Amino acid sequence: MKFAVNKKGEVRFALSAIKGVGENVVNEISHERKNKGPYEDIFDFIQRLNLRAVNKRVMESLVKAGAFDSFDIPRSTFFTPSEKYESFIEHLLKHGASYQQQIDSAATSLFGETPSGSYQKPKVPQSSEWSLIQKLNYEKECIGIYLSGHPLDDYKLQMNYANTTLDKIASSTGKKVLIAAFVADLTTRVNKKGIPWGIFTIQDYTGSYEFKLFNEDYARFSALLTPGYSVFIDGEMRMSTYLNEAELKIREVRLLESIASERTQSITLTIPLTDISEVMILTLEDLCAKNVGKHTFKTQIIDPVNRQTLELLSKTKKVNVNDEFVQAIDKMGIAYQLN
Repeated sequence: MKFAVNKKGEVRFALSAIKGVGENVVNEISHERKNKGPYEDIFDFIQRLNLRAVNKRVMESLVKAGAFDSFDIPRSTFFTPSEKYESFIEHLLKHGASYQQQIDSAATSLFGETPSGSYQKPKVPQSSEWSLIQKLNYEKECIGIYLSGHPLDDYKLQMNYANTTLDKIASSTGKKVLIAAFVADLTTRVNKKGIPWGIFTIQDYTGSYEFKLFNEDYARFSALLTPGYSVFIDGEMRMSTYLNEAELKIREVRLLESIASERTQSITLTIPLTDISEVMILTLEDLCAKNVGKHTFKTQIIDPVNRQTLELLSKTKKVNVNDEFVQAIDKMGIAYQLN
């Protein structure tokens, strides 16, 4: 029911704080678990609970908040059509009601047989998992915050091109700023002449920043500064004409996902001589073969003993520096620089 901290020091989010999940539902779930043990899977959950308390709306909220993630079923699956039902949630609820009805009937029968051995469970439908942003938006809808991740988690590579973070932007007066951020909110207003303007809120891992756009700037940039979009902003922090504080003057806005391919010309791997092995070389060969592209591939070999550095440029290999490529380099423990 309440927020708590487990033995690892991790915060356990209260079920009662999920939108649409009331106190009676939480008490029902926790009471049943305390008396008869943990729920083995989603079928065990739906068969054991009072379905007058756990209805379709409650199930949808629990799914969107991630309450069933430990059952290893993608959240999107619960909203996927299942046999004659519009969603797997509806199928589960029908299954749970039928199961409980048979249990009640068995209790009053002569032999008292239970359906556990022969009762057919619904088949889990196949579906593609939601995108990260869709998953996080549902979390925010149900619990008010992003709980399992951040909208920028899919853009670790693109974040390399930002030169400041939002917690430091206020101290960047007179400087060019390159910002990788997520558009969190937009409030549209109309002035006395009927011309629209907007108040935008962007967020990154360090904080949030609110700014206003008027006239031509609003008309030019508002389409990309849509809540839910991850963007790359090229601008400058200037002193406001009307207020005694710095404000963001935007020069260009691009979708964040396009920045890496547009701005990257090459990648340089920095490898200590002592780390080079046949396995590393073969792994890099395979990685480059699977990611052929337009970016120049460079290596910088460092010999710390003799204090020498050897820079190598591949004339035969061009690679595609994308998220998968960089993640593979990270897993190998190799430092890299984008140019």
